[in-house]
Amino acid sequence: MSPKEFDLLFYMAQRPDRVLTHRTLLAAIWGAHAIEQPESLRVLVWQLRKKIELERNRGTSSMSHGWASALNQIRTHRLSC
Repeated sequence: MSPKEFDLLFYMAQRPDRVLTHRTLLAAIWGAHAIEQPESLRVLVWQLRKKIELERNRGTSSMSHGWASALNQIRTHRLSC
């Protein structure tokens, strides 16, 4: 998982019950200067979805260390808030 993919997943996981606009996500991940570049977000979401689907098709028992680590960081952060 790339750092930007992690940032996006982490940001969305922190806000599970909120609708997040393109503009909000772009500003949160790339900064306010990027709000007029939605193609960056589309590509990042596509890459992240593709990776999640690959992991899902492999089954939970074969989840890679990187994904497991990322999900643990998100869980730990959510529990500490």
